[in-house]
Amino acid sequence: VGVINSILVVRIGVDGFIATLGMQTALLGLAYALSGSQIVFGFSSKYESFMQNSSAGLPVGTWLGLLIAAIVWYVFERTPYGRYLLFIGGNRDAARLTGIPVNRSRSIAFVVCGLLAAVAGLVMAGSLGSVDPTSGPSYLLQPYAAVFLGTTAIQPGRVNVIGTLLGLYVLVVGITGIELLGVTGWITNVFNGVALIVAITVSKILQRKA
Repeated sequence: VGVINSILVVRIGVDGFIATLGMQTALLGLAYALSGSQIVFGFSSKYESFMQNSSAGLPVGTWLGLLIAAIVWYVFERTPYGRYLLFIGGNRDAARLTGIPVNRSRSIAFVVCGLLAAVAGLVMAGSLGSVDPTSGPSYLLQPYAAVFLGTTAIQPGRVNVIGTLLGLYVLVVGITGIELLGVTGWITNVFNGVALIVAITVSKILQRKA
C-alpha cells in the first residue's frame, strides 16, 4: 500500500491527501469483501496472550507505540534523512535545488507509513482478539487532530513527535472524561472535530508569527 501511494503521489503527482483518502476507502471496501462484513476471530492464542500482557501497568501495545515514537523522534532530530523530510515539508522546490533527493525521500516515507499502519493493525488485532472491518474510519480524525495539536507545543508551528504524543493524550483524556460524565457516544465525533479545527487554527497562527 505504501509503495502504491508513493507511486501515485511522488511519481504521478496525485495530491497526497486525495490519494491516501481514496486508498483508505478502497481498502475499507476490500476489508468488507475479505471478511464478509463480519468480525474476524481465530488469532493465535499465544499472540493474543502476548499482546494482552502488561508491564508497569501499561499493555504491550502501548510500549511498542512508545518505542516507535522514540525511533521516529530520533530519525527526525538526529539523522540527515529526518532533516531532509522536514526541509522537504517546508519547501519542496528549495529542497530539490539544494541537492536533496526529494522523490526518494518522499517515497521512503510513504512506504514506512504503510509499514507502521500494518504494525498498528496487528497490535490492535492482538489486543482485542478480533478484527472489526468497520473500525477503520473511526480512527481517521484523531491522528490529524493529535498532530496539529502537537504543533502548538514543544516546537510551536512545527510537527514534532513529543508534541504529537501530548496531543494524543490530551484527546484521549478529554474524550474519556466527557464519557465518564455520562455523555452519549456522539460526543466523540464532536470533540475530535472541534479539536482538529482548533488545532489547525492555532497552528496557522503560530506559523504566521514565526
